[in-house]
Amino acid sequence: HYARALEHFEREGHVWYTAMLHNNIGGVLIEQGRIDKALDRFNAARAGFTTEGDTVWLANVLNNLGNIHQESGRHDSAAVIYRRSAEALDGVGEHSHAAGAWLNLGNAHNSLEEYGRALEAYQAALDRTRNNEDDHTRMMAYLGKGRMLERLARAPEARVALDSGLFIAQALGNAQQIARAHEDLAGWFELQGRYDSALVHQRLFGRSEE
Repeated sequence: HYARALEHFEREGHVWYTAMLHNNIGGVLIEQGRIDKALDRFNAARAGFTTEGDTVWLANVLNNLGNIHQESGRHDSAAVIYRRSAEALDGVGEHSHAAGAWLNLGNAHNSLEEYGRALEAYQAALDRTRNNEDDHTRMMAYLGKGRMLERLARAPEARVALDSGLFIAQALGNAQQIARAHEDLAGWFELQGRYDSALVHQRLFGRSEE
């Protein structure tokens, strides 16, 4: 289906539609685990959207490319690409969509153990979710922020962020993130020497995992 459509639009010289099809095919290849082939498709899509000046779809493709680099362990490259995506979306006023790119950038910096930069990125994601209903991104950004604050020895602020992330996870019924938040809070209380509270969260983590 995609292959026939791609051949048609390439023959007709429709750059935007050709780029969109490359992007869609890249998504299918990702699902099939054919990462190198997907990378080629996303790069072709990036070139097409760049030619067409479509910033929003270019940023979307950049985010896909960033995901490939992040999952392949190329965190430096992922961070560069995520930042381009986030800044491109901010540049055209698409702040709600930019939140996800800032969140991904925080994850990349965390992988690089650049905790200060990760904290800045998570905060940028939070700032961009204030006026929308993207509770999932808000939840992940709070939990990421809490972990970075803990690593930076800013314990009181870390507790607030982790509690906020847990609250949203519970509201969403997200069992995986509820479990992670309890695990993080167990570690937080243990570092403070509050072992009874740490044990409570450790037990809640165990129940969430069941």
